[in-house]
Amino acid sequence: MIDAPNTPLFTRAENVNDAMLVGTKENTCAWLRLANFDVEVLEERIDYSVTKSKWYDMLRGRFYSSLRELNDVEIEEGIDELERGKLKDLNLQDDIPIFSTSLIFIAKKGH
Repeated sequence: MIDAPNTPLFTRAENVNDAMLVGTKENTCAWLRLANFDVEVLEERIDYSVTKSKWYDMLRGRFYSSLRELNDVEIEEGIDELERGKLKDLNLQDDIPIFSTSLIFIAKKGH
């Protein structure tokens, strides 16, 4: 079972990111199997931390490809939402511990 990531995203970014990821594992496996691959999927948990100021820079830089859909105003409004909510108790130099789970697809040509 995939751990729910604790990535501190604002509401709009969560919605865009979730919409992009829905069915990713199942769809990717289905396409690979249609091409006659045997598929194995591994889940790798990745733990890291970044400062709050670095996190905001990463959001502004749209480090998640799904954030491309958001314009600068929407990103800044989202950062304001984080400042008022999830990250309000942190200073800019404080670390944010984050984890996410990556899917690793191993596809071998079937016989």
